[in-house]
Amino acid sequence: FRVREVDEAGTLTATYIHSIGKKGSPSRVDAIDSIQAFVSSIAGLLSSRAVLLSVGVGDSSASPTSALLLSMLQQSLSRIAKVAFAYRLGKAIEPECKMYRFCADLLHDSSFVLNCLSPMLPKAFRPPILALSSICFAVCDVVASSTKASLSAHFAKWENLGELNAKDSSQETIISLLGMLTGSLLVNWISGHWATWTALILMLSVHLEANRRAVRAIVMQTLNRQRATVVYHRLCVGHIPRPAEVSRVERIFERNGAVRDAENRLIGVCTM
Repeated sequence: FRVREVDEAGTLTATYIHSIGKKGSPSRVDAIDSIQAFVSSIAGLLSSRAVLLSVGVGDSSASPTSALLLSMLQQSLSRIAKVAFAYRLGKAIEPECKMYRFCADLLHDSSFVLNCLSPMLPKAFRPPILALSSICFAVCDVVASSTKASLSAHFAKWENLGELNAKDSSQETIISLLGMLTGSLLVNWISGHWATWTALILMLSVHLEANRRAVRAIVMQTLNRQRATVVYHRLCVGHIPRPAEVSRVERIFERNGAVRDAENRLIGVCTM
């Protein structure tokens, strides 16, 4: 199937349908990704409001200098965290792309939780909590960027990586904008700690579940330790597994160096 008609802006190429490989139902992944981006934008507004309350917006005794120093602390720790994480675990992201993609979402949501927790704490405890939130968000940024590059290369079929990234960014921008517009209407109705936490937990639950489903839907074409073990056991019984079959057995989180038998039971740990 080929798309013959192209709009005047040239947004859709003539080979767009073929330009994305069938490696894990891209349309399904896009739909789930849109859902998680939408709810994440709304949760981000609740988080931003909590940060403003923590730094003293509306408090006549708050000092602009204190807010500036807190911002400097957050940015400094964020940069250090990015460099440290890239140095320590940079090489591990590529083979365990799916696991780190989901870890990025956990760090992202942890940052939101810490931000919303900060106004409830005494002022002396707010800077460490906000600094920890910045570290989580910084590491999330590194992991998300790295895994996005790997997954984009995975889905790009006709060497159209630039086109794929451009359209993915455009889609994410539109969905995030819709989420912000919706959130701007909801935040006026969500006030008080209980209402904020109820809405936040609901949004983050949808966000994590959507990302879990998106990660599970991706069918990788390369082997890591876990997938190689699954393929080995299938080959031992004379069966050549397809990537989709291996993906159904694969776990998102697996112990480093774990060795499993044909029944997917842990039998030992291998270290190199």
